[in-house]
Amino acid sequence: MISFLINLARTNVQWSNAKKPIWPEPSTFIYPVVILHARWKIIMAYFDTKYEDNLYVVFRVGIGALFLMLGVQKLFGLWNMPGGAAVFGTLVWYAGIFEAMIGLSLVTGVLTRLASTFGIIMMIVAYYIGHVSVGGWNPAVNMGMPALVFMLAFIVTLAYGAKKSSLEKTVFKKEFF
Repeated sequence: MISFLINLARTNVQWSNAKKPIWPEPSTFIYPVVILHARWKIIMAYFDTKYEDNLYVVFRVGIGALFLMLGVQKLFGLWNMPGGAAVFGTLVWYAGIFEAMIGLSLVTGVLTRLASTFGIIMMIVAYYIGHVSVGGWNPAVNMGMPALVFMLAFIVTLAYGAKKSSLEKTVFKKEFF
């Protein structure tokens, strides 16, 4: 793959006489970068499919279902939850409630951006309180990788919103946030 990209960068762009560029010809340092960028856009256009909205819905619903499962695990003590079900009113109980609500919001597609905002905040707080304070900043050591991955997934859902197959768009014909 790398040799393919290097060969793409080495190819010359033919400037036609009818269309001269406005800027001067790039220097030898910038020239391969410009060509590689143009070729890279062509390569990435290959991955644009007519199914990208559907793939995003699968991503959004999958992240929401996994987050909903984490909330249910904390609230009811299912699936080998350490210490069993969370005691009412504790920090873990509130985390379970918020995880269940955010997950349900992502699965149904209702207020997706608002839920993603709260999810980002929650994952930052969870990473700091639950992982950094115990094992330092390295996510491989402090077991905080899931919190960071969920935070990045929430950034994506914040950027894209609900898209297709959302209850909010079906009922109200628009997204509110």
